[in-house]
Amino acid sequence: MWTRRWFIILTAAAVVTLALACQLVGQMSRDELRRLLKEQVAIRQGELPYIEKVTVGTGFMAHGAPYLTQSLRFQREGPMGYFPAEMTVEMVVPSDEKQAYRQAVFFAQTQFALPGTPGLPEGTHSGFPVGLKSWVYAPPDGAKPGPGQGTSVLVVYGGSVALRVSIQYQPIDPKAKTAVFLPVSREDGERSEYVARLLLSRVQMLLMNWEGSNVLRIHSGRATLPARKTSTGLYIPAGSALRQHGGVVKQGRTGVFTADWRGKRVTVPVAARVLLIGKQQISLSTPVLYDGQEVWVEARGFAQALGWKLVKQGGAISLSP
Repeated sequence: MWTRRWFIILTAAAVVTLALACQLVGQMSRDELRRLLKEQVAIRQGELPYIEKVTVGTGFMAHGAPYLTQSLRFQREGPMGYFPAEMTVEMVVPSDEKQAYRQAVFFAQTQFALPGTPGLPEGTHSGFPVGLKSWVYAPPDGAKPGPGQGTSVLVVYGGSVALRVSIQYQPIDPKAKTAVFLPVSREDGERSEYVARLLLSRVQMLLMNWEGSNVLRIHSGRATLPARKTSTGLYIPAGSALRQHGGVVKQGRTGVFTADWRGKRVTVPVAARVLLIGKQQISLSTPVLYDGQEVWVEARGFAQALGWKLVKQGGAISLSP
């Protein structure tokens, strides 16, 4: 059962996690971080099958924070045939979480918002959490073509990173005096959320030195699974662990994993700091990660959320219902 004691513990752990991430940003040179954003974080050509052309840019903000920008171009079908569309990525990785939050709020501003406040409503395209806070805009379901309908925006504050992923459509008739746009499709909104979750996961793994972390073995059921000992805690492959005990795991189009296990629906949103058991949200001290093949969750939080036993005896670790 979720208790106030555990809420206090996990809240404190989340603060420690942010501090560690910011410390790692400080230890890594700005030039090195800028280079790694391009080499290890950015979407690559051919990685997403519907993307025809990928461009990448990096640099430094006025306050010195490294940034990553990307243009992901694709084709969308309309009443007059196929037309060009673009997904735009803007990521900033400051040296402290307050600066990251201010940048995220700036990303979420609109012309009608008060200065320093987000103009977009809180949320995501899927309705599932991502990061520590997020804001979203998309044309409503059933919207008709019109001015301003060809845009959607998702902004995420992830503790040590601020991210904006936008979709822009070209006008139906580029030669018309008044530009009329098809509403951004639900599919493209979901695609942009998947990209956001993937990039947030990658940058968090970069900041915690995932590739340099210790690989351990954990016993779960009849299998021995890999685990990662990082600066922020012990991570386990949640999908593999659930499958070992009869769970059926599926990946959604927005980067949200679900599993049916013993009559429970377990939802694992990549780059979020929560798990959902049914409709109940269970807070985690560190973000859910995804390496392109497996979804990783901090071991203690995973065990507490599902009521499993995490036992350490000497050098051996076991995880079971």
